[in-house]
This record gives sequence, C-alpha cells and structure tokens, in this order.
Amino acid sequence: MVVAIAYLTYQLLLDQCSKPNTVESVDAHDSEGRAVEIKATTGKTGVALRGMVPTAERLIVLQISKTGDAVEIYSGPASPAWEAAGSMQPNGQRHISLSRLKELQAQ
Repeated sequence: MVVAIAYLTYQLLLDQCSKPNTVESVDAHDSEGRAVEIKATTGKTGVALRGMVPTAERLIVLQISKTGDAVEIYSGPASPAWEAAGSMQPNGQRHISLSRLKELQAQ
C-alpha cells in the first residue's frame, strides 16, 4: 500500500515488484533515475533507517493515519537523514524522529 501511495504521488518507477533481486532498501527510481527508498509509519515518533549510509539517493517518509491518508514527512536527499539518525542498534537499524525529518525537510 505504501509503495502504491508513493508511486502515485511521486510518479516513481517501482523496483521491488518487477525486480525481486534489487537492493533491499531501494524501492523505486524517480523520473531522473535516482534510487528511492520509501519509509512509512503509522506511529508518531520516527522511523528506522538501515545501515550507516543510505543505499538510495533519495528518501521519502510518509506517516499513515488511521484512515489510510498519507502525510509527507520528508522527501529529499537520503544522506542528511542518515547523518542525523541515531547510533546503530544491534539489529543494524538507526532511528530518526519524525520531528527531525520535518526539520530537515524545512531546510
């Protein structure tokens, strides 16, 4: 559902559906050919990013409401989000708050 919302909203070319062996965190490519990772949450705190550096050039983070509406929290270069994320957890993930992503979006 989330990838479909992003596909329709951002006019992305989906990878995972048509190419099962693509890079795990690359969900799509934009019209300029940049790799895009799509994250979504139904929570109000943040999202988890995997690894020390992004594998995609662009990051889209959506917050999904109880009614299924999607609100854009962040859409832009992936690197600033990884740079602002917390330390690596044992499961290989790093947390970044929605408020921090909103700050990055505003810059």
